[in-house]
Amino acid sequence: MTTYTQGAYYCGKIMCFTIELMIAKRMEEDAALKKALLKKGTYRPIKVRLVDKKEFDLKDLNKVMSNENLFYVVNPPEEMHRMAYAEIKACGADFHKFIALYEKARQELGIKENNMVIWQELLDKLINKTLAFYERFTEKKKKEFYERAESAIKAIQRGDKL
Repeated sequence: MTTYTQGAYYCGKIMCFTIELMIAKRMEEDAALKKALLKKGTYRPIKVRLVDKKEFDLKDLNKVMSNENLFYVVNPPEEMHRMAYAEIKACGADFHKFIALYEKARQELGIKENNMVIWQELLDKLINKTLAFYERFTEKKKKEFYERAESAIKAIQRGDKL
C-alpha cells in the first residue's frame, strides 16, 4: 500500500512543484515584475522555511534539501501555479519532455542530482534494465514452452494419452 509520500503520484507532485519553483525564481528575478508588485504592495520574497521557522532564500534550496527532512516554501506567487501548469501541460503525454522540463528546473534552481526524483540518464538506465529483464524472461518462457511442446509430441509419438 502506498502512502501520501510514496509512489509515482508523489514523485510527480514533487517534480511539478520543482517546476513551479523554477517559475517562481524566474518571477522573482524579473525586475519589472518585482517593481510592479512592490508598487501594488503585493510583493513578498519567496522563502524556504524549516519546521523551526528558520528561513532561507530560494537560492539555498539544494542546501536545505541536502540537510533537512522537512521544509516549506512560503510566499509563492499565485501566478506561479498557472504558468507552471501551462509549461507542464505543453509536455502532453511525452514523459521525456516532462523530465527534460524537470531537469531544466533542477539546473535553474541549483539542485544537485542526489536531491532529484529522477533524471533522463537514470530513466534510460531503468528502461534498459527492464528491457534486458524482459528479454531474459521471454527467452526463459520460450524455452519452457518448447520443452513442454517437445515433451507432448514425444508422448503422442509413444501413444500416451494426454
